[in-house]
Amino acid sequence: TSIPSVSGLWLMPRMAALESNPSRLRIVLDVDIRQADLADEGIDLSIRCGRGRIPGRVSVQLFEEHVFPVASPDLALEIGRGDPARLL
Repeated sequence: TSIPSVSGLWLMPRMAALESNPSRLRIVLDVDIRQADLADEGIDLSIRCGRGRIPGRVSVQLFEEHVFPVASPDLALEIGRGDPARLL
């Protein structure tokens, strides 16, 4: 399972390499925003955003995420500079 943004931007470009592998790997991709229960749903692998600290699971960091605000020039002028917490 994987969330739509990770599937579309990161996973799908790599799928051809996985599918061309001569191993007997069977890939069924479930793209969903809900977090699947790996044990109850018979799923072997899930790609999720988070800190990766899930009891009873092995996690590997695939990449680092950077989050920052983006605004139109007009809105940026209206908001002005200052402590971002004041906007919350």
